[in-house]
Amino acid sequence: MNLAAMEPELPRLLSSRAPSDYTARKPATSSELRARHPAPSVTSATAQQSDAEGVSTSTTCMTCGGPHGQLTGPWRELLSSGHAFAALILSTSFSEKYQGRHMQPGAGAELRLPGGGVWRPTLLYRAGHREAVAFTWLGDVEAKDRSIYVAFAPMRRKRQFLKIVSPGGCLVPDPLPGTRETIMMSPYIQRKLCKVWSHYGLLQQVSKAAEEYPQHRVIFAGISHGATLAQAAALQFQHHLAAAGNDGKRVHCITWNAFKWTNEPGSSMVEMAMGSRLLPIVMSRQQRWDSVAGFPADLAPLRSLVLLDADTGELQSRQTSEDFPGRSNPASPKDWKRAMELHFASAAIKAMRQATACAQPGFCSDIPASLTPHKEASEEKKPEACRVSGANKLDHVQSNSDAA
Repeated sequence: MNLAAMEPELPRLLSSRAPSDYTARKPATSSELRARHPAPSVTSATAQQSDAEGVSTSTTCMTCGGPHGQLTGPWRELLSSGHAFAALILSTSFSEKYQGRHMQPGAGAELRLPGGGVWRPTLLYRAGHREAVAFTWLGDVEAKDRSIYVAFAPMRRKRQFLKIVSPGGCLVPDPLPGTRETIMMSPYIQRKLCKVWSHYGLLQQVSKAAEEYPQHRVIFAGISHGATLAQAAALQFQHHLAAAGNDGKRVHCITWNAFKWTNEPGSSMVEMAMGSRLLPIVMSRQQRWDSVAGFPADLAPLRSLVLLDADTGELQSRQTSEDFPGRSNPASPKDWKRAMELHFASAAIKAMRQATACAQPGFCSDIPASLTPHKEASEEKKPEACRVSGANKLDHVQSNSDAA
């Protein structure tokens, strides 16, 4: 792969993809979705065909209760309560790349959640510079949000992409605190985390916040480049807490569209350590998903990923295999097209708004989850959590705010 030849094309390929009418777009109603996508009858033959194509045939919506099943572990509650949506907004709209660039500790953010609630978390600390930046937020006390959010910013410089893919399958060992174990890690990610932890003081900052608020969970979050940093950082900080005699299981992690950063043994190590407290989301639409989850091609994805449908907000668990998320080639026009369609923050925010609404009691309908995440409702009495308000500044990231 000729990376030098690709470099002139990167500004165009990684340019903003936010839809111009995003703030005015409302989630489709159940009747509209039925009209667009008539419910197919799933036979054994079609199921075999879908399996051969690498597409899940299950109509189980993980965000819903009852017959549709539900998201397992703590993220079921954290999704319906708005914590997952808050983590996404803090790691996109209020990241160092966008509205948070000039924010200083003590400043507050206003998060308008699906359902009409408003949370006002407070910025405790900021650490890092350009290529790896993390903000530490204290959840809204008045809203009884017992959370500390460690939100990693998306990619700031387009040249970072070359630094990510150029090592290929080369990995370096990174020792886990308090153990004799090491995890093999992308040299770029290992180098950036080492610097932000120590040189910029993130480890001291998050440790201090966790000590001052011992009853709070610690949520690491990010999208794209920030997602990969958040996954590796959550694993490291969990071991750090455990080595200090504290409860490492306070650490949670939710990410969107992370790229690979470890090998198969490392993936198993992450799964064993984090379990259901890690929710690695990949954006999808029908039979395709964000191709960024498939590169660098020679590395391994985390064992269990969760697909989030960009149109309906439906969540589907998916065990990784040779075909999923696959081995993406950043020089392939087909893979770039999938990334341009599904990788960016605007799509994740819209889908998470719908997923959060779907997780509310009674919001999900009894029709197949592949059609809609919302309960049937008339236009006159549509649930507030299913609306996207054009006046809500946080329903979108600014016109140039797609995470790269």
